[in-house]
Amino acid sequence: AKSISNVDFFLMAEHLKLIISVTYIGKATFFGCEKLKSVIIPRKVTTIGRQAFLQCQNLKVAKVPQSLTIPNYCFPASCKIIWYPAGRNLDWIDDEFDFL
Repeated sequence: AKSISNVDFFLMAEHLKLIISVTYIGKATFFGCEKLKSVIIPRKVTTIGRQAFLQCQNLKVAKVPQSLTIPNYCFPASCKIIWYPAGRNLDWIDDEFDFL
């Protein structure tokens, strides 16, 4: 069996739901993940770095907690940001990805 590194996994992923325990997304973490179409950022994330999702040309929608401040050049310009209430359970978000 071939081992897949985190970088390889992210480069192949189309839909990404970060685990609930993630609190920080560093600068350029997902930079250039061209297959990525959607991402859900958990409400525990307090910091997201510049260019975290830049050059992800196919990223169409990002679900982001209202409590998070997004820096400039974090997402591609064509990406729709959908804000969700920070206290809301994440289960409802999955259902809304059906349109992708």
